[in-house]
Amino acid sequence: MDDNNTYIIQIAGRITPDDIEAFSPSAFTMEQSEAGLTELTIYSDQAGLIGFIRHLHGLGLILLSIKRKSNDREEI
Repeated sequence: MDDNNTYIIQIAGRITPDDIEAFSPSAFTMEQSEAGLTELTIYSDQAGLIGFIRHLHGLGLILLSIKRKSNDREEI
């Protein structure tokens, strides 16, 4: 059983990878939207996801949503 999943985290505002990478516990990808939002994608288990969320919170970022992507569709 694979406990790892792909999670998509939407953040308010535009940030750069350098804003997060310096002390990030996980690898991630980043996309900027025209609406001024940032979307991070991380492949992790739930413990790693929680650590990543705590890291983002510690940076003072505003989390708008977290979705788990499963079988080519997103779940809330």
